[in-house]
Amino acid sequence: VSATHIRAFIVDQLKRNSDATAHLRSRSLVRFFKFLFDEEEIPKNPMVRVEAPRVTPKVIPVLSIDLIKRLIATCSSKRIEDVRDEAIIRVLADSGIRKSELLALTVDDVDLEKREMRVFGKGRKYRTVALSSKTAISLDRYLRARRKLDVHALPNLWLARHKPLAPSGV
Repeated sequence: VSATHIRAFIVDQLKRNSDATAHLRSRSLVRFFKFLFDEEEIPKNPMVRVEAPRVTPKVIPVLSIDLIKRLIATCSSKRIEDVRDEAIIRVLADSGIRKSELLALTVDDVDLEKREMRVFGKGRKYRTVALSSKTAISLDRYLRARRKLDVHALPNLWLARHKPLAPSGV
């Protein structure tokens, strides 16, 4: 196998797949041929002068402020679900945390005085996320309403009526 063969393979992958997939497959070939060369199974590594394809960064769509306001407006009643949902929308809009990070939050992760949350995220690391004053007020309102639930003693921040909020509830 020569560098020419590998370049042809990468060009074919770019035609058939996304640039990220072609890049991943190219990096796998780098590791594979390095292993073969290190083990002296091949006399020279054909990947030495082959560049991996560039990956175009994805543009992640962002909700407009108007849409966020309209979402919050749908939570205008005093029902516990609406109070909770408004707090969730505000936390997500403020912080940009992932759904899994949102659902992993505990009551102890929220510090309303400092207006911040401790989030356990990717890489199994904690980070601190700042909250706006409106989000802190909304969270405070939710925490007070949460005390009325049968399962309020659970450590999970987000609760449904009788259990922690499930991913399908977000």
